[in-house]
Amino acid sequence: MISLFHRLGVPAAAAVGIAALNGPATIAARLAEIALAGRLASIATATIAAAHIPLAFVLLLAPIDAQLAASLFTVIYFGANGVMSVARLTLPLTQLGPAGYGALMGNLALPQNLVFAAAPFLFAVAFRLLGFIGGVLFALLLSLAARIAVVGLALTLRQAQRTHV
Repeated sequence: MISLFHRLGVPAAAAVGIAALNGPATIAARLAEIALAGRLASIATATIAAAHIPLAFVLLLAPIDAQLAASLFTVIYFGANGVMSVARLTLPLTQLGPAGYGALMGNLALPQNLVFAAAPFLFAVAFRLLGFIGGVLFALLLSLAARIAVVGLALTLRQAQRTHV
C-alpha cells in the first residue's frame, strides 16, 4: 500500500502515516456496524460495504490532492473491508441458520484463504504490467464485479423470502 501511495505521488513518510490509518478505519467501521446492529440485515450491511470498495478505488483516480486521495482510500477501503469481513461470517449464519454452519464455513475457508493469499502477488503483477492507472482500473473492475455479486445475492435472498411468505 505504501508503494501504491508513493506511485500516486505521496511522499514516503506521509504514505506510511496514511497506511497506518487502516487499523483505526477497520475498527471504526466495525464499531459503527455494532451501533447499527439490529437495524440493518446482514445482507444490507454487506451491500453497503460492497458499494464503498469501488468508490475507494475511484478516489485514487480522482483529480484531487494525492495525500487526500490516499487518506480517503485508506479509510473507505479498510472500513468497508472490515465490515465485509464480518458479513462473510454472519451472512451464512443469518440466511442458513446454525445447522451445518461449521461445515459450510470449513468448505469456504480453503478457496477464500487461497484468494486472500494470492491477491497481493496478483495485484503486484497487475500494477507492474498495467502501470498505476491500469492497476487501479483492474482493482476497480474486480471490486465492481464483487459489488454486482453481492447485489445479486441480495436480490436472490429477497426473492427467496418472497416465495417463502
